[in-house]
Amino acid sequence: MGMHLGFITSQCSTEELRETFLRYSKHYSVKSTTHDLADAYELNHWMQKHEKFNTNVFFIFDDGPYAILMDFRHIVTCDEKLLAKLSLKLGTVLSFAIETAGGCAYFWCFKDGVLKRYIGNTDGVLEKKGRALKQEKGIDTTNNYYMQETEELWAAFELAPYERMARPPMEGLCLIDKRV
Repeated sequence: MGMHLGFITSQCSTEELRETFLRYSKHYSVKSTTHDLADAYELNHWMQKHEKFNTNVFFIFDDGPYAILMDFRHIVTCDEKLLAKLSLKLGTVLSFAIETAGGCAYFWCFKDGVLKRYIGNTDGVLEKKGRALKQEKGIDTTNNYYMQETEELWAAFELAPYERMARPPMEGLCLIDKRV
């Protein structure tokens, strides 16, 4: 089975991540929110109900000391300008994007507005920027960065595996993109 997933995370509260994300995403306005999604079924149902042409749906939840903003459409997870801004307020910000149908996986680490590490694999073409992080020790990204390496990096940061990542209560944000 393939994976289509993107998320931004930082060691902060869900409230702080949400407020900082909205502060630096001025092209969005809030259309609808929910604060009590209990499982993946409810998450998927809420997303299908709210995601339209000019709206984007994101989910926010806790994973241990991390707050996670889930972005299934990769709208914000790959936005380096936004990630840099978030890290000015939140400190270290990590972002992961993986799309197995397209054969790509990406990882960013920003701290205090500066890109510290980037690893990207687009259809077998590997690109890296910055010095390897201590969390990369033992993860072989010499010739590849894909699903296995992404999951190993999640584990190195003590993030839950994908199957256990989204835990209640989950918050849904439906945002209108004012640029459309």
